[in-house]
Parts: sequence; C-alpha cells; structure tokens
Amino acid sequence: MVNQKHIISIFFFAFLIFVLFQLYLICMPLFHALFWASVLTYAFFPLHRKIQEFARHPGLAALITTLIIVLIVIVPAFFMMQKLLAQTVQFYSFIREGGLYQIYESLQREPHVQALTARLREQDIFPIRLSDLVNRLGKTFANTAASQVATATKNALAILANAVLTVFLLFFFLRDGRKIYQYVYDLAPLETSDKPLIFGKINDTLAGVVRGQVLTSIAQGTASGIVYALLGLPAPHFLGFLTFLATLVPLAGTTVVWVPLAGYLFATQAYAKGAILTVVGIFFISAIDNVLKPIIIGERAKIPVFLLFIAVLGGLKVYGVTGIFLGPLFIALFFALIKIYQARYRDREAVS
Repeated sequence: MVNQKHIISIFFFAFLIFVLFQLYLICMPLFHALFWASVLTYAFFPLHRKIQEFARHPGLAALITTLIIVLIVIVPAFFMMQKLLAQTVQFYSFIREGGLYQIYESLQREPHVQALTARLREQDIFPIRLSDLVNRLGKTFANTAASQVATATKNALAILANAVLTVFLLFFFLRDGRKIYQYVYDLAPLETSDKPLIFGKINDTLAGVVRGQVLTSIAQGTASGIVYALLGLPAPHFLGFLTFLATLVPLAGTTVVWVPLAGYLFATQAYAKGAILTVVGIFFISAIDNVLKPIIIGERAKIPVFLLFIAVLGGLKVYGVTGIFLGPLFIALFFALIKIYQARYRDREAVS
C-alpha cells in the first residue's frame, strides 16, 4: 500500500518536472541571447578580473567591462554585418554576371586544360558539358548567398533586439558570474568527487573553443580580408568571412578559400597577384593557426581532430552557429562521463 510519504514524493517530483518544463518554454525564446551573453562573459572574464582590481564596486566593474565588450565586439560586429550583406550582394552580382564562367573560359585557353577537357569528353565522365556545370554551380551559389542576405535583412530587427538583450544579460552575468557559477556547481546532482572533473572539462573545452579557436579564426579572417582587399579581389569582406567560417571547421582551414582565389588570379592572368597570395597564404594566413592557437590554449581541451570535425559539423547542423561551441562541449563531456563510469562502475563490477 502506498503511504502518504510516497504520495508526497511523487507529487513533488511531478511538480518539479512540470516547473522545469515551464522554465524551458520561458527560456527557449531567449536561448541565443543567454548563450552569447554566457560566451562573452567567459571570454572576457580574465579582463573583468583585472578591472575589478581597480574598480572595487562589482556593478561598476561589470559596467566598464560591458562597455568595453560593446565597443570592441558588438559595435564592430554590426558594422561588419552591414559590409558583409552589401558585399554578399556584390559577390552575387559577380557570379550571376558570369564571373565563374569567365574563369572557366580563361582556363580553357590553356593547352593542358584543353587536353584534360577533351579527354573527359571522350570518356563521357560528365553527363553534361563542363561549361553548363560551371554555370549551374555559379547560379546555385549565388542564389544561396542571396537567400541568406534576404533572411538576414528580414530578421534585422530581431537581431538588433537580441543584441540589446545580450548586452543586458552580459552586465548581470559579469556582475554576478561567480555567484551563478557557485550556485550551479553546488546544485549539480553529481558526486562531490566528480564535480571537479566535469566542471574542469567544461572550462577547458570552452577555453579551447572560445579563447583559442574563435579568436584564432577571427585573426585569420581579418588578416585574409585585408590581403584580399589589397589584391583587389571582389568582395574582400565577404571572402574574409568565408575564410573565418572555414577555419572553424577542422581539416578545412584557410586553404579552402585562399587556394581557389589564388587559382582564380592565375587563371585571369594576374600572375603577380596570384604568386603574392600563394606566398602570403602559406607563410602568413595559414601560419596564424600554428602560432596563435598553442599560445592561447596550449594542451587544454585536446580532442582528436576527427572527433572535433564531427562535433563542429554536427553541432552546426543541429544548433546553428552555437553548435561550434556546443558540439565540442558535448564530446568532451561524453569522455568525462565515460572516465567517471570506468572509475566508479566498471572497476567495481570487475572486483565483484
């Protein structure tokens, strides 16, 4: 027979689940603002600690740090977004007006390319002509870029509101960050001995992704955009942004963008510019990754490249841009939990 104590326990947990579900519904519309405020808080918390040494009042220190983040991150991001949208349209026009086909025609004048094209045609490798394929690829890429611009323009007001909310939350996360962290740490339903491993893994992974991967990618995207602009390539901001995105995907890197661009310059007989981009790409743009990342993160959050590749691409597919952070985080937590399982349960089963 079920006694009153059991009934109260069942009611308590049912009520708790109900309340948690309602909190989930309330927080989900604010998820992106909460997430980006958390990421910015984590990224700039070392700076915030330094500011706290001079501004003793927690609210004043949080306000100063928030203003610095707005000035060096959020405001430039809005200007960059405006430039990016304009140059995406410019790149769209370049592709639609036959820019890709012009490259193909230029390459077709080369004897080696003519011989390769003739051989492919003889063996009937492609069911359609290469020129038609090039045109289709160009139009597909251009239409995709245009649709993204239209979506971003339509959601401009929502993006602005999200940014304002992010700044608002950022101030409170900076001011009360230690208290929030300690509250979550104490509340986490884990064994006391397991908490340092779990929270340490979260910290190391975020350090690797936020302070290492993202900062390195921003440096590479900015450097490449400047180089593209100096070489007179079309839509350098857009191409710099593509380079930034490419660096976030393991095994891809900057070469995915600058190598085809160098090929474009050679194909259009801009040999000097093509040679400059090749040298700068190898010894500067690509080298940034090898120099900055070890300095920033060292050996922290070391995840095998293959798993990191799956985590980032899968995270992008499921969560969008936030998946860049969430994918590696879940992979790292999985290994932490496996380690706890091995130490606590598997070894205990082996002994018994």
